[in-house]
Amino acid sequence: MILLALSSSRGLEFNSNNIGVYMISITKLKVGDKVHYQPEHYGHDKWENGIIKTIPTHRNDGVRVVYNCDNNWDNYKDYTSAMTNLQDLNLGWR
Repeated sequence: MILLALSSSRGLEFNSNNIGVYMISITKLKVGDKVHYQPEHYGHDKWENGIIKTIPTHRNDGVRVVYNCDNNWDNYKDYTSAMTNLQDLNLGWR
């Protein structure tokens, strides 16, 4: 696995999965981070904003993200989350 370090205010690192797709390193994420889901089949014009609810300890390729909370983002922890593959996530909202 190739590790590419990028400079930013959070010191993010992205891991290559050896097929040319870069994903966020799970060690740099925290509960409450704003992310947007944009898998390859969505293209550039579609995405879903969300907030990381939990980071499972039993796996290192995904996190649980709340996407639909009726714009009640302050209470995202009260909503159901979806396990989301890191290669489909980007930091921040669009």
